[in-house]
Amino acid sequence: MAWAAPKTTKGFTFLKNLYGGDPGIPIILRGIVKENTAFSEGNLLKIGTNSRIEKAAQGNDNLLGVAHQSLTTAQNPDADETEIEYIPGLGAVFKCSFANPKDATVTDAGNSSVTKLVSTALDEGSDDVWNGALMYIYGGSCGNKGVFRTVIDFDHTGDFILLEKPLANVPDVTTAFILLGKGDGNGNINFGAIGVDLVDENTIDISATLSAEDGSLMIYPNFQTIKECVEEGALPVIIRHHLLQRQAA
Repeated sequence: MAWAAPKTTKGFTFLKNLYGGDPGIPIILRGIVKENTAFSEGNLLKIGTNSRIEKAAQGNDNLLGVAHQSLTTAQNPDADETEIEYIPGLGAVFKCSFANPKDATVTDAGNSSVTKLVSTALDEGSDDVWNGALMYIYGGSCGNKGVFRTVIDFDHTGDFILLEKPLANVPDVTTAFILLGKGDGNGNINFGAIGVDLVDENTIDISATLSAEDGSLMIYPNFQTIKECVEEGALPVIIRHHLLQRQAA
């Protein structure tokens, strides 16, 4: 069995406001975009050359918000000052599809337990790579499907992860799971303590190797929201520099 996202979001989808206004209604602003460029609703946006709005890319940290409308190149010709509606990132939580989760199946049921999953697919060459990652069981016949747990330790020699809380049932070789949040050995993505980077303007790279202070986005640290999103093949995110601006204000 291989992981396949149940749904794919159209880029970044608004979930809620954290600060001010109606929590369920997005704030809409307008700004001038880079000319002769097409945009799709849900594209993550950045401030680009000459302060014009552009689509965000991997490694960007000058993020603005999310496109609230689509534009074709015909609607946005050269030498024009076309505006686009966007949802500003300050105080907003968005849902987005993720790429590159670690996909594994239990390969040694005899040495696995309710707090230990053994899989040869996990070997990364060093210990602690998956410490703090979120583990989600998406398949299997032993009754654990749909369960989330936090990884508290990874042993690369034995190819196993240890879980912070026991499962209801001992996993068997039908148990298929994904790991989200590869980082510096202390990922803790489900608590929002590590940055997340982009694949492109529509998708986040959930297993990019990042230190605790890197990444243009972070996971919104609400377990129920995370659970609901992962079950759809997505994760809730916040633009990190906006969050830091709010904390410093």
